Amino acid sequence: MLPEPIKRLPGVHSALMTATWVQFRYFDWRHGVKTTGDLLVPEMDAVTQDTALAGFYHPSHPRSGRRILSLLPIEDHSRYTFIDLGSGKGLMLLLAAEHRFKAVRGVEFSRKLHAVATDNIASYTNPRQRCFDVESVNVDARDYEFPSTPLVIYLFNPFRHELLGQVLKNLDASVAANPRDVLVVYLNPLDAYLFERLEHIKETPLHPVEGSRVYRSTVPGTRVSVR
Repeated sequence: MLPEPIKRLPGVHSALMTATWVQFRYFDWRHGVKTTGDLLVPEMDAVTQDTALAGFYHPSHPRSGRRILSLLPIEDHSRYTFIDLGSGKGLMLLLAAEHRFKAVRGVEFSRKLHAVATDNIASYTNPRQRCFDVESVNVDARDYEFPSTPLVIYLFNPFRHELLGQVLKNLDASVAANPRDVLVVYLNPLDAYLFERLEHIKETPLHPVEGSRVYRSTVPGTRVSVR
């Protein structure tokens, strides 16, 4: 990460934006997918009328996504289901599939983004792929039923606080009903205060990338390792 004084030099911001664009395009070209391109909420064709509670689509950066996944404090990926809430075109699903998760799921309320993600999953080619149970689910996140397995949940600031609060309340209730290890990685955590209201999920000292926070269920015997 460049120091702030360097970022403010003439031409540096433009160069960084160009480099980011190239990295996104290279990922798509190399793996035969289409994850780039933002999408505004009015264009999403959502399964719910509460579109004002969602944010526009912008994909995670492949490099940041891979770093987050490589630093997860879990020993056996095959026990965990990876879930991206607000999964868009499925970039994080494809990155998560490079690890031996039990399953990889994306939860997306936009019909358009879900359709692109489904096509991307089908066309994805990567010799590093280790998980092949990958699926995008077209549903309002408030209606999604969390699997009973241990979970890794990824959030790239997909919802406004009203909707996120409801989803987190559902997750907390799921952990209470079925105690298990649950990790939540929250990137661009604008509404991190909502986690303070949860009884069974608490913040950890982990920060795998700049502007991220990691939360974990308070299951007896669960250790938080910092890499």
